[in-house]
Amino acid sequence: MTKINNAFSLVEMSVVLIIIGILVASATAAGKMIANSKLRKVVQKFEQYNAATNSFYGVYGKLPGDLDIASKYWTSCVTVGSNPCDGDGDNVLDRGYEDLRFWHHLTLSKILPGNYPGSNASGDADENRAGENVPASIFQGGCYTARSVAEGFGKAYNAGILIGKEQSGSICKNAIFLAKEAEFIDFKLDNGIPNTGKIMSRHGYDMTSGECASSGAYNTTETEVKCYTAYVLEIN
Repeated sequence: MTKINNAFSLVEMSVVLIIIGILVASATAAGKMIANSKLRKVVQKFEQYNAATNSFYGVYGKLPGDLDIASKYWTSCVTVGSNPCDGDGDNVLDRGYEDLRFWHHLTLSKILPGNYPGSNASGDADENRAGENVPASIFQGGCYTARSVAEGFGKAYNAGILIGKEQSGSICKNAIFLAKEAEFIDFKLDNGIPNTGKIMSRHGYDMTSGECASSGAYNTTETEVKCYTAYVLEIN
């Protein structure tokens, strides 16, 4: 009687291991492609908002949110709580209400699609709510804030777009990116250095100083989300 051997041969085992390796590599590559696709959408949004700002400036001669005669253009633009419709016209996106009116003016002008009311239900002039009074990010819990860029970046800029996660009662400045993700965006639009140029990143306000970047370099070995990112708007 012939004895049946049910064990795998070395050749069969090798084939199985090769197949497993291919599947793991494919899954890893697919995951990286999806992550990079999301980051490219952030890059595209920065470019879209910069183009929209320039279009608005070309028509009205002021930054959206800072336009001091907005109520004369749009009768529906009225003071809500502590948020006046008109900016102060100083070509700086001031914190407090011009950051919310930035998105409102852009959508009233039809330069940017959407409907952002320029205020919020809580009456807090500084509270940004993703998808309600500011645009939501493709990254869960993330949103875009428009304002002058100064805090923590060593130099003041008149206008910029920040992307981070919502911070209760404040702007979008909690950590949203891994350091290597923030670096990816930086290299796509700028010089890859976290504290210079038109793309800058630092630790989220829910993180500790230096966790995102230090000594002029991104901490790309960090495995947890630590960064939020700023894009300095360029008015041409």
